[in-house]
Amino acid sequence: MNCAVSGEYVAYNGSGIPAEISDAEPFDFVSCCVGVAWLDAEGEMLRVEAFRGNDQVSTGLVKLSALGPVIYQPNISRVTRVRFSTAHNWQFVVGQMVISR
Repeated sequence: MNCAVSGEYVAYNGSGIPAEISDAEPFDFVSCCVGVAWLDAEGEMLRVEAFRGNDQVSTGLVKLSALGPVIYQPNISRVTRVRFSTAHNWQFVVGQMVISR
């Protein structure tokens, strides 16, 4: 599967409805690889929003590919929530996520 570059596990969102990771204790969102599983979604745009509490501190747009993983490296410190969503509510894959404390 696309984005399974260093093991067997990826997060797959089949519906494109926004998905989030969060924790009450701040963490650093360092990087991840992203993609789409099907060629029909080639070029779909992924929006990645980072928050500290209710304050949005970063927004990134990533063009997704079914042909290989796209590395996204925001390196944002002390966030409490990261939201992933696609422009057309299409599926997406996230793998090799690096977060730290």
